[in-house]
Amino acid sequence: MPLNRGDSIGCAGIRQSRAKNLMRNNQPVTQNEYDYPSSQMLVSATDLKGKIQYCNPAFIAVSGYSREELVGKPHNLIRHPDMPAEAFADMWTTIRAGHPWSALVKNRRKNGDHYWVRASVTPVVENGTPVGYLSVRVKPGREEVRNAQALYAKMRAGEARGYRLQRGVVVRTGLAGRLQALMRLPVATRATIGYTVAPVALLAAGVAAWGGLPPLPFWIAFGVTAATSAAAAYLLSRHLAQPVDAMSSFATRMAAGDLTQDLTIARHDDLGDVLQALNQLKANLAAIVFDVRSQIGGMLDAAHEISTGNVDLARRTEMQAASLEETAATMEQLTTTVQANADTTVRALDLARDAQAAAALGGQVAQQVEQTMAGITEASKRIADITGVIDGIAFQTSMRKYTSSY
Repeated sequence: MPLNRGDSIGCAGIRQSRAKNLMRNNQPVTQNEYDYPSSQMLVSATDLKGKIQYCNPAFIAVSGYSREELVGKPHNLIRHPDMPAEAFADMWTTIRAGHPWSALVKNRRKNGDHYWVRASVTPVVENGTPVGYLSVRVKPGREEVRNAQALYAKMRAGEARGYRLQRGVVVRTGLAGRLQALMRLPVATRATIGYTVAPVALLAAGVAAWGGLPPLPFWIAFGVTAATSAAAAYLLSRHLAQPVDAMSSFATRMAAGDLTQDLTIARHDDLGDVLQALNQLKANLAAIVFDVRSQIGGMLDAAHEISTGNVDLARRTEMQAASLEETAATMEQLTTTVQANADTTVRALDLARDAQAAAALGGQVAQQVEQTMAGITEASKRIADITGVIDGIAFQTSMRKYTSSY
């Protein structure tokens, strides 16, 4: 059975209540704001369930987590408890319907500090099928932050009556919201109404004149009809021609490489959707350029380091070559010295052999001398014996002479 408006509002309230109950409450928080350069673009990509598949270095640095702590984890890991559940309920409703979503978000760092971003989330589609979501974040202005803080505080306290988020934009509810909804009708519908009212009014004036309406009321009716037609033409020009001119100028700047400007979105109709889509396209292109530029910067740094390393390697190689030349010269000298030592050793060996031969000969001579000395000693003993005998004979002879003399 189809739901009426009251049932839809009731279901939305139930979904928001469930979102509040299921919303992750990351603690602790310090309420210290972390500042980061406005040139940084924080990029992440998730699957359809919100698990992080990619995050660029800027996102990693600002979040305070490591890449390993982020990839594969739910994206609500960085959710700050000060964010109202209604904001994320609106985000999921929008992106699951295939539309881009953009709003200010307060994120939590790993140490409990926080940082503000303008998050632009868009579905990633491959072959007509959604496969994930791409989030591009830039640093918002301080006035935007103050307005978002006030709105989100009222939402958390349940005091934001008369307002709600729709595709990241604050819209009125109640009668004022219904009147605003008329301005959110598609441009084609409004053009049809405008182009229908004028002919009908002219036809009514003609019929009245044909029926005998006095000239003055006829001209009044004609003037009102003409004024209505002029007003309709002006409104169509304002709500159609001007945005188209702005989109054309914006697209031309993007084609020329100017990704520094954003389109001002002050409407929430189908043209507003196109303007937001163009802003999202610009943000995605800028994120790609930022990441590529960062990667190129890293490559240039690496190339510089490699170049410096090559210069140092060349210098060290030259020093090593010189050292090798010195080593070669030393080895040559050492070879010459070894050769000389070898020659000296050969000569010493020859001398040693000669000395050994001389020593052997000397041993033989010494043995012969020893034998000769032994013979001499023996002969000396015999001579001594003979000398003793002679001395004995001489003594006896002397005694005989001495005796005979007396």
